[in-house]
Amino acid sequence: MLVSGGAKPTAGAGLTPAKLGTIKRPGGQMQVTYNGLPLYRYSADKKSGEVLGEGVGGVWFAVSSAGKIVKHAPAATTTTTPTTTSGGYGY
Repeated sequence: MLVSGGAKPTAGAGLTPAKLGTIKRPGGQMQVTYNGLPLYRYSADKKSGEVLGEGVGGVWFAVSSAGKIVKHAPAATTTTTPTTTSGGYGY
């Protein structure tokens, strides 16, 4: 998320204003940060609350209102063990 000129970002509900800041990008633009972490928007997120970019490429993660990176555990995988029967007897 970028701000132009001398604009200062403002904290929304649930955020700590002191954790909000900016850093200068190599091209001179000002990048918004929260607790020192740069904030970005994912282009596929169209509605409020969408986080389709979460975990993309293993480098893009959401930031909590506490200013910490939120890495969700990968979805659990299920494996099945094939069962075999021999001679009609079960053990």
